[in-house]
Amino acid sequence: AESASANLEHPAAIGIRRAPADQQRGDPDLTLQARDHPLLAMVFGTPDAPFRSSYFQVGGNLRIARAGVGLGWRETRVDEGRTDVGTFLASAGFAYTGSTWVVGLLPQVYGLQADQRGMTAGLGGTAGVSWSPPGTVRLGASVRPPMRTGTLDGPVPTEARLPFEAQGGAVWAPGFRNEPGRWGPTRERSDAPVAALFTAELVLTGG
Repeated sequence: AESASANLEHPAAIGIRRAPADQQRGDPDLTLQARDHPLLAMVFGTPDAPFRSSYFQVGGNLRIARAGVGLGWRETRVDEGRTDVGTFLASAGFAYTGSTWVVGLLPQVYGLQADQRGMTAGLGGTAGVSWSPPGTVRLGASVRPPMRTGTLDGPVPTEARLPFEAQGGAVWAPGFRNEPGRWGPTRERSDAPVAALFTAELVLTGG
């Protein structure tokens, strides 16, 4: 992924230049997603409780030369029928771009909020790397240790957690060519590129 929409998942995205745009010293990028926002749910409907929906996600990146900084926020709602509980994931990360690679680190705050019970949060983070060697293949990987919120008083749920997660992927694009550029990997493309994406994900949950 090459945009602020990936801030919460893969911190190397903060430093990756959007292809096939020309390399520039400064490159801003913003995103707003509202897949399951209540206004959209009025149109498409919602399932019966219990269900989880993503309220919205916002993010922004700014790349200056080889450095990049990014912000992200995702808010999720869980409707259990009796009460609404919400979680949020906030991030403020940074990345550095080499000649053919990008590394990023994403410190994160994971929180739980419930009606009339307040809010609690815990700290965590995600690390990621993307490698674009000369040729037609790009590789990427990220890892996130478990994250857990604090505990709220009252009925369940009183806490929330994200399990350990590791991801790896590769893009093979015969229509693209990776070339080391002044501000990081430059990618040239033909008029009709063909790309194949391969991903693997490992998630470990506790008891």
